[in-house]
Amino acid sequence: RTRVENGKDGEGKSCIQIVEIESKFYEEAMSNTPVGSLVYSKSEENLYIKLRAGWKKIVLM
Repeated sequence: RTRVENGKDGEGKSCIQIVEIESKFYEEAMSNTPVGSLVYSKSEENLYIKLRAGWKKIVLM
């Protein structure tokens, strides 16, 4: 089950957050996400931002 939500990043720009990604849909969901989006993986409890060069994990403090 994958839920896609419209959200806002830290600068108030629109982004997409993908919540509750099942592992089998993970790669597909990540590849279909626009550059600049923030993605939260609930199973890993990690936040990622998609850059042109690829995914960068954001460490949550």
